[in-house]
Amino acid sequence: MPMKLEGKSGLAVRLVLAAAVLLYLGFAGRDLVAHTLGSQANVQLWQVARTIDPGNAQWWWQLAQYAALQDTDPAKAAADLEQAVARNPHEARYWLELASIYQQLGRTQDQGRAFDAALKADPKTPSLAWQAANFYLVAGATDKALSAFGMALQNDVSYREEAMHLVWQTSPDVDRILREAIPPDPVLYQMLLVSLISDKQDAAARQVWTRLMQLRQPLELKKVSFYVRYLVQQGDAAGAMEAWRELVPLCGLNNYIPTENLVINGGFDMRLLNDGFDWHYDKQTHADLALDASDFRSASRSMSVTFDGLRVGEIGIEQWVPVQPDATYDFSVQFKTEQMEGAGGPAFLVQDQQSAEVYFTSPLLVGSEIWREVTGSFRTGKAAKMVSLRLVRTPANNAIKGKLWVDDVQITRHNAVTSVAGNPPGAFAKGVTR
Repeated sequence: MPMKLEGKSGLAVRLVLAAAVLLYLGFAGRDLVAHTLGSQANVQLWQVARTIDPGNAQWWWQLAQYAALQDTDPAKAAADLEQAVARNPHEARYWLELASIYQQLGRTQDQGRAFDAALKADPKTPSLAWQAANFYLVAGATDKALSAFGMALQNDVSYREEAMHLVWQTSPDVDRILREAIPPDPVLYQMLLVSLISDKQDAAARQVWTRLMQLRQPLELKKVSFYVRYLVQQGDAAGAMEAWRELVPLCGLNNYIPTENLVINGGFDMRLLNDGFDWHYDKQTHADLALDASDFRSASRSMSVTFDGLRVGEIGIEQWVPVQPDATYDFSVQFKTEQMEGAGGPAFLVQDQQSAEVYFTSPLLVGSEIWREVTGSFRTGKAAKMVSLRLVRTPANNAIKGKLWVDDVQITRHNAVTSVAGNPPGAFAKGVTR
């Protein structure tokens, strides 16, 4: 049952409770009036609302915006915004607006402090981090710029491409960039790598590549192999192959590494990657390439080429093979044909990738409806680094009809005992069909 308040003590308690209720109603009424006035689009009413409820940062912020936009009085706007952030330092938009006003007033140090506070209040909004990063970059505050760029990079992909160029401008130090601006994310490392390559920063790109490999995270070949192609284009065959050896295990492609046979996937038993140091192929109009599991020399598949009887030049299959300069190599391939018609025929060609010097052209792959072997040897030039191994039509651009199968394509380093020093390139470029 209700407790009874008796005597003088009961009267005192009732008076205190009544006073508390009146006080609450007073505060509630004040807030209601201030809110009602402040919600009107009228600067005089905002001023009244601020007078009634001066502790509310919202009214100071609204008046600051009016001073900045309508009165074009940045000093007045700055004063009001300073009052707003004093009352609510956790609202990032107040600090961001204040930073903008400080910029107009030329108060650079205060602008930096406003950006600091804005990021502290809201470290995850990319647009805020981006603005702050660019301010810090111009102001020479490298540590803060890298940190802010990192915030933008992590939270909005739209900033990533431009940010990669800017972080390098901020600090051309790969270790520092990866430590302070770019988290250990393969996608971000790949984007930085693209940026560095476009800027011809080869040494820095190699550092980023090494760090990307050290992440030991699964990678998608098509999104990363551009670095291998870039090294090939730069004439760095050894570096390209080193990068390939590092990359393919992370892509789940361990078997695409050369062994004693320098031709990768020479038996066509694995899928053609059309990338890196595996076979590259381009669809040709009159030469149809296919992998054939019904007819092969060994293992489980061969590659077939069907010619439709019209003119053919390139057949569209190629592989890059790193080689040593002034060295002798042995070539071999298994082949068979069916109903081949036309002068000449298909052949494998080995050509220096840089000088375009032809080191070897195999005997024609014609005239055999059973599997036969073609072999030969060739010697590379004194500056050779990589050769292109291609299947071509000889003579080029002549009509040809029928079907060719090839299997077990090999290039191996010639036995040093039987090599003859001083022979010019092409001295061993002779082939035999067995």
